[in-house]
Amino acid sequence: MGLINGERSPKRKRRSAIEEEIKGFIIKYREQHKGVGQRCKKPELDRYCEEKGLVGNRVTNLQIKGRRKNKE
Repeated sequence: MGLINGERSPKRKRRSAIEEEIKGFIIKYREQHKGVGQRCKKPELDRYCEEKGLVGNRVTNLQIKGRRKNKE
């Protein structure tokens, strides 16, 4: 007996709760300000979201640091 044939990927794949625009800002900020801690990044992110009218309060500190619970 072998493995069952057919699709093995999940039917409903997870989607990030963070908008691509916010992800782009975080990545760009990290590249420009290397070594800056999360206490400096979060206020900048909040200002950016307020200017753009985005909901940035959902962004956790782990996401700002670039860590995830489930690595892809």
